[in-house]
Amino acid sequence: MKGTESTPSTEAIDPARLPQTLRLGGHTLELHRLSGHTADDLVLIDTTTGVLYAGGLVFADRVPTTPHADFAAWQASLDVLERWHAQGKFRTVVPSHGPVHTGLSGLQQTRDWLRWMTTLMRESAERGVDLSELLRTPVPARFAGWAAQPAELHRSLTQWYPRFEQQALQGR
Repeated sequence: MKGTESTPSTEAIDPARLPQTLRLGGHTLELHRLSGHTADDLVLIDTTTGVLYAGGLVFADRVPTTPHADFAAWQASLDVLERWHAQGKFRTVVPSHGPVHTGLSGLQQTRDWLRWMTTLMRESAERGVDLSELLRTPVPARFAGWAAQPAELHRSLTQWYPRFEQQALQGR
């Protein structure tokens, strides 16, 4: 970042007008509104270079942050990104956190993590596991070396597990 200068935005993006296309210099950018990581996730595709700026929807080699997550919407948004990749809209992904990469590895990692974590919480709540026990659960080897581990897992479990427990209790 040395030698660069940030330029503040001069206009707001109206979410009601998305998707829309912007031309900046020699680049054409598609702006899309998705959700899941937060209620509003802005995604940009540089169609000139085939680069997806995935924002908080994609993490690579790092535990996703979930304080504002809607897990079902997040998975649906990942489905959309996967379709766009299959359609050839992008090749390279700039994730929220983690290395820039080609293909779908970050998307697949994010999807895998969300599925594992939500399944862990749902099944643990159905078995009556308490939070202190759940926090001692080891992560599968495929996640163990990721950045922000175990801090983000513990943060997510502490925040979300009581809701899964409540759902399990209501289902009994």
